[in-house]
Amino acid sequence: MLTSNMVQMVASDGHGSERRRLNLPDAFEALVEVVGRAMARDLVEANPRSILDGDFQLKVEPVEYRKKRRFFFSRLA
Repeated sequence: MLTSNMVQMVASDGHGSERRRLNLPDAFEALVEVVGRAMARDLVEANPRSILDGDFQLKVEPVEYRKKRRFFFSRLA
């Protein structure tokens, strides 16, 4: 979904942080590996801010998502 531009925002619910540590920097870097630094910043900073401000607009159009087949037998069907 990320590579098909179908995700507009990435966030954490953040509650219960006393019991478990949020690892947002690592999550951000994993996101960078998938979509690049500029898109990752849009997903975690710019888009959430524009949604809260009430002026969110799509910057990129979604592209068709095709689920990857992972098993040999699924190719035979």
